[in-house]
Amino acid sequence: MKPTAAEFVPGSKKEAVDEKENTASTFEEESRLVGEDTRLLVTAENRLLAATSFETMGLDPRFVKALYTEMGFNRPSLIQAQAIPYILSQPRRHLIAQAQNGSGKTVCFALGSLAYVNEAVPAPQVLVIAHVRELILQIGEVFNHLCKYTSITTTYLMKGYHYDPNAQVVIASVGSLRAALMNQAFNYTNLVCLVIDEADEVLNNTTFAQDIVSVTKMFRGLHLPVQILLFSATFDEKVLRFTRKIAPGAVLIQKAPAELKLDTVHLFAVKAQGFEEKCQVLDRMYQLMDVCQTCVFVNRQETADRLGEAMRGLKHEVGVIRGGDMEKKERVRILNEFKEGRIKVLICTDLLSRGIDILDVSLVVNFDIPKKGENMDCETFLHRSGRTGRMGRKGVSITFYESELEDMPKLKEVEAKYNMPITPLSMKDVETFEKTVKDALK
Repeated sequence: MKPTAAEFVPGSKKEAVDEKENTASTFEEESRLVGEDTRLLVTAENRLLAATSFETMGLDPRFVKALYTEMGFNRPSLIQAQAIPYILSQPRRHLIAQAQNGSGKTVCFALGSLAYVNEAVPAPQVLVIAHVRELILQIGEVFNHLCKYTSITTTYLMKGYHYDPNAQVVIASVGSLRAALMNQAFNYTNLVCLVIDEADEVLNNTTFAQDIVSVTKMFRGLHLPVQILLFSATFDEKVLRFTRKIAPGAVLIQKAPAELKLDTVHLFAVKAQGFEEKCQVLDRMYQLMDVCQTCVFVNRQETADRLGEAMRGLKHEVGVIRGGDMEKKERVRILNEFKEGRIKVLICTDLLSRGIDILDVSLVVNFDIPKKGENMDCETFLHRSGRTGRMGRKGVSITFYESELEDMPKLKEVEAKYNMPITPLSMKDVETFEKTVKDALK
């Protein structure tokens, strides 16, 4: 069945957002009745004021069983304990949730959205949007695990994958969703929940943001009771202002910057000047890197290729994932090999700095300091370093810097913003270096 509603206007062809748009669904009107922008600021003092078990949240016992038997959970994380009760509360409200890297936010929005799925209806009811293929596949895995003991089915809406129009959960890329809506190939008339993962990354893209606006306007045109959930580890004020246009009356769970710190990740800085010296340092580190799963982040696609060739020239086995002209199937293949431990060291661009969850990653190396122009990109640094130390495990993040004068102030900015000390390390004594890192992982 094809939807019959307002025409979808893609972001690339759309005018600026109409801030005066005020056509509200019943769902949004109810949201306003219980107050605008309820804000829960997570601090050290209130972080424990949340549900203490999955059983007390009112979840379907089949999902709880899957959490224990399929996913190895024994209790909710902080974001799960705080956000899921809001998602399930009545009247339903939109939610904007900020959560630490590695805190279990995918399980959080999956459990919350699945609670409203009607298994008897063979049509899309939950729509999840993410910005990269690797993250989309990872989200799908989580939903499939949680639905193990139900009849709920999941499908992908992206190039290279068969789309099942009868599946209740759809995980989509923005581009493929745009094409499906323009061709009236996506039935959204039964939707009850829209999730945007890594929302700041999606909404910082002007075209993607306008596409999301068009989607939410269509929901309003049909008066669909669609709950909107936006999740990320970082939200700047610009994105927060924009979220209020698409999710009015939302509950906002926001962390104080100091609460975003990666509690189980030890941060170090190593001086290495220029590409060649950085390669030499990596070469000397390789024995340590080959023992644990390691992500090496670079700023440019060309650097990823060049570094991969250099490391292979030194007889080291590495995988490389980047954007650009790299085949998407090749990216997925390499990521799967890394997840399975067949590749120990993965060189990647910031394509993988957000959302990708691999529990066995113990070490992150910032081959390049992440930057916005000439300034430090603190948020990307946080996301990169958050690829390790997942779900309470120990992790280490090592950043190469070239100049005390230019680079150390950038690292000090990260220290101050997130209250995370970065300890200088020297490679002159490799044994001491290795001992320090290994001790940090104990």
